[in-house]
Amino acid sequence: MNINAKHIVMFSGGKDSTAMLLRMIEKNRKIDEIIFVDTTKEFPEVYEHIEKVENYISQKITKLRIKFDYWFKDHIKTKGKSKGESGYGWMDFMNRWCTALKRDKTKKYLNKNYERNNIIEYHGINYGEKNRIKNNRNRNIKYPLIEWKMNSKNTLNYCYEKNFKWDGLYDNIKRTSCYLCPLKKIDEIKYIYFNYPDLWKKMKKLDKYSERRFRSDYSLNEIEQKFKSKN
Repeated sequence: MNINAKHIVMFSGGKDSTAMLLRMIEKNRKIDEIIFVDTTKEFPEVYEHIEKVENYISQKITKLRIKFDYWFKDHIKTKGKSKGESGYGWMDFMNRWCTALKRDKTKKYLNKNYERNNIIEYHGINYGEKNRIKNNRNRNIKYPLIEWKMNSKNTLNYCYEKNFKWDGLYDNIKRTSCYLCPLKKIDEIKYIYFNYPDLWKKMKKLDKYSERRFRSDYSLNEIEQKFKSKN
């Protein structure tokens, strides 16, 4: 064991990373820093939740912000078939540039502030998703939720017991990832359309700059018309 290692908790603001963080604190696990990467496109309830967590644990969470709008519409590509084109536009399963951006932002921060080989990261992957860790076997990452055999239901119930409820967001949204993620289920997108009109307007504004359709099956306008017709 490296007694000089720095223990860094990767915190998304969702139920899994929250349950991991709170239980690590309960078990007196060493934590040197907690990092949240802010896409600037999180649900309002997530930002409120993060502030509530900070007050609860009496510790500030480091917030790394990425310039989402710039990469979405303004960045000029310098390589490949799309060289010279601006913006990455909407994501899909094969082009998850936002995920890559969050990973790169974290890596740069850690390289700048720590010796990279002297870091132990803690990721909130729950027991039901343990197949996700296979690509990280060569990295110094620990998965407490898998160690504790806590699945998605366990982590949510644990958070609720601690009175962290995201104002009921999880009653309608499976994951508290970016509200504008095209990879959300249609029912979740429908919930956003009817309950977050201001966020929907922001999505439509960005949509004008994307060469990609919002989804492979529907454009954002087509989805909107679909919701209106059934209202």
